[in-house]
Amino acid sequence: APSKFSVIVFRQIWMIAERKVKLMLRNPVVLIMQVAVPILEGAGLGICFMDVAHRGNYPVITLITGWFNLLLMAVLFGGFTSVPQLLEDRILMEKEVGEALYMEVAHIFVGLILDMITTTIRNALLATIMYAFAGLSWSTYWGFLKWMLVIGATMDPIFKAAASIAADMQVATMLGFIVVLFIAVFNSIGFVTKATAPVFLK
Repeated sequence: APSKFSVIVFRQIWMIAERKVKLMLRNPVVLIMQVAVPILEGAGLGICFMDVAHRGNYPVITLITGWFNLLLMAVLFGGFTSVPQLLEDRILMEKEVGEALYMEVAHIFVGLILDMITTTIRNALLATIMYAFAGLSWSTYWGFLKWMLVIGATMDPIFKAAASIAADMQVATMLGFIVVLFIAVFNSIGFVTKATAPVFLK
């Protein structure tokens, strides 16, 4: 049976990606904010823990744990900023798919790739700046950065899923927040650990 779409899926992906990139370039403020926010956030939080690895008056493990938890929270909840745009994109996609302009899978694929690039850049800037302020050894930097990027890449789809099934911004925020909150609480570092958890959670 002939397809209702006038072009093949690969052409659809290319056209959607081209349009999204052009729209991004037409609004340079958004691009600047994508870079400026993690830089300012990393600098602001980094100053609070400046040279934390070399403070002799306090237990280093306690200070490092607080620093790491703060960074982890910033990475975990960083995806909240994309929820409003995801809701707008979903509404537009539903209209255009209904008009047989492209398939849902083409829109999802393009959004996944472009958003993952943005998420990776944002988290890399944030983690690098905070790591530099902390005064930790650079010999462990690459392993640390990879771990932070994996965490960010894992959390980002949670907010996308919430935005895809929620009726509005409030519901999407609540759904995403609940899931990420429990992930943050049970990270085994600064909140509920194996030693402090009740028996039925071990």
